[in-house]
Amino acid sequence: MSLITVIGSLNYDITTYVKVIPAANETKHAEDVQYNLGGKGFNQCIGLSKSREKKELEIRMIGSVGGKDNYGELFLKNLKENNVITDNILTFEQNATGLANIIVESDKNYANRIMVFPGANAETKFNKEQLSSLFENKSSEFIVLQNEIPEPLAIIDFLTLSEKKLNSKFIIYNPSPFNAVKYNDEKMWSKINVLIFNEIEIFQLAQTLNVFSETETAPKDNDKEFVEFFTNLTIPVAKAINYPIKKLNRLSGIIIITLGAHGYIYYNHYTSALIFKPASQLIAKPIDSTGCGDTFLGYLTTTLAESLDPDSDLDTTLLHALKIANIAAGIAVTRTGASSSVPYRDEVRTLFNV
Repeated sequence: MSLITVIGSLNYDITTYVKVIPAANETKHAEDVQYNLGGKGFNQCIGLSKSREKKELEIRMIGSVGGKDNYGELFLKNLKENNVITDNILTFEQNATGLANIIVESDKNYANRIMVFPGANAETKFNKEQLSSLFENKSSEFIVLQNEIPEPLAIIDFLTLSEKKLNSKFIIYNPSPFNAVKYNDEKMWSKINVLIFNEIEIFQLAQTLNVFSETETAPKDNDKEFVEFFTNLTIPVAKAINYPIKKLNRLSGIIIITLGAHGYIYYNHYTSALIFKPASQLIAKPIDSTGCGDTFLGYLTTTLAESLDPDSDLDTTLLHALKIANIAAGIAVTRTGASSSVPYRDEVRTLFNV
């Protein structure tokens, strides 16, 4: 695999650190504030760039920035410094660059709340001719998508129109924020090779697929049945997706659920492997979970792209990639910021010998 393409958002992040988020009409003093380049698409690109071991593995970003501010130039400069191809990032002169306001609560396990103004990201949408031009390369390619752009499902539909395309384009989809798009076609989930959710998103999918009603609730992070609940939820969701019968060695039908400080769940629909792994050992106190999911996805994708062998056992390959992704996310949570908290591959290897 020689190319990974991320189609996603670029948001300038303003992160405020506070002990407890203020209530309505209440003012509280914050502990700190930081300004960083972010957005799920950008963060994932940085995660991919910092995690790759093979120089021949190329990473490109498809997205949009605004011309009404100088943030767009900062994004392009940073991506180029990280050896990410930026030819397909467009600047819309009349738009502002996307902006995210992030609040991190130190008294609540450093959980975050994020408010996003899409800005130029709203222009990251394509017709069939544009998509044909972007993906005219017939070679194998990983394509990473999230929900901070307007029409990710239309891109997935295009990429999966033919069996030939599906064989060479591997889609990794992180539907976050989940309710940012409407899922009118339940069959679309079975078109995706690897699905990555956090616990909130997988429960929202379960409700969308009528595994749970919209009035039912999931256990909270500190409930003792938290891990068991989501482990037991995985197979009903996979059955509701109704994956078609395909070859067992095909990279498809993979569901990954990240559970924050608890760890992650791995499920392979075709081998029926269902595995829970606890979170990685931390090297320091956790201080900011912003960007940890994007670090996890970046490391998973790069490691998989560099190690995928059609003759090898897929579960073994994926679990090895997940182990490294888990460790990298565990390092990221001990640092502030999103893309700035992503560790380099050499650092992960030195600290954990992987």
